[in-house]
Amino acid sequence: GALLRKLTPPFASYIGEIQKREGNFRSAHSRLIANAEEVAFLHGSDREKEILNRNLCNVTSFSEFYFLLQFRQGCVDQLCLKYFATIIGWPIIAIPFLNIKNMSVSEVAANYRESDTLIQAASSSIGDLMLVYKKLQRLAGFTTRVVELIEMIENSKRKTSDEEATNHMKVSLESTAIRFKNVTITAPDGRQLLRNLNLELRPGENVLVTGPNGAGKTSLFRCLAGLWSPAEGDVIRPANTLDMSGDIHLFYVPQRPYLVTGNLRDQVLYPLKGGKENDAHILACLEKVGLTKLVEAAEGGLDFAPH
Repeated sequence: GALLRKLTPPFASYIGEIQKREGNFRSAHSRLIANAEEVAFLHGSDREKEILNRNLCNVTSFSEFYFLLQFRQGCVDQLCLKYFATIIGWPIIAIPFLNIKNMSVSEVAANYRESDTLIQAASSSIGDLMLVYKKLQRLAGFTTRVVELIEMIENSKRKTSDEEATNHMKVSLESTAIRFKNVTITAPDGRQLLRNLNLELRPGENVLVTGPNGAGKTSLFRCLAGLWSPAEGDVIRPANTLDMSGDIHLFYVPQRPYLVTGNLRDQVLYPLKGGKENDAHILACLEKVGLTKLVEAAEGGLDFAPH
């Protein structure tokens, strides 16, 4: 028993590590679902995809390691513990029968034992075949769900392609103005929120959009960001691409703040990805907005990651 305990891997701690990594993966999914609109406004889909893929790789890599150890340990347990006793016990039982000279009664017993062994082996084989059939049934159930998921994704892609064919959003790389031409916006449930909106905003102009709940204020910005497509009319806006040079014409600030999983550097750069080579630029930006105190107060500076 002591030898087995010494040779057996610490599966208890491995299971805890798997649960921890799966919990991080589920937590990342939950964060994305809860903050989907904020991520969409900030164009952080690529960054979130990278975070989810990294968490998924952490889960799968350690799971492969764990199940490989489990398979190896199962082989050792089956061969050494199950059959080792039989290998030792069989000669002890068989040697007395082999030394008997008069085999008249023994032959009957031997033939009976041989038939009994064959029947047990055949029954065991049939039982294994039945278990394989059940496993195949279970696998078929999983594959059916996967096929349904793939079909839904394909249908969603076709629907998106049809919507893009009738998209009223026009992105101009040259224009710096925002224009709404006879725009009508409807909610997903069919309610009409705005009708025949005509509006033009040029750089330097300030506009405050007010109204009661459900009037279409957020829906207006969803159409502007390209999250929704207006039912009628055209929306013309400049490109909202963002790069490390900071050259951008249009940027959205969501209603709720969103903090990405990572350190202080990741919070400032989001949705972009960068390393320590951008620290000087990040510190300069924080100094412009008077937030250098965050770096000074944090242990580790821009590497500070409390969560």
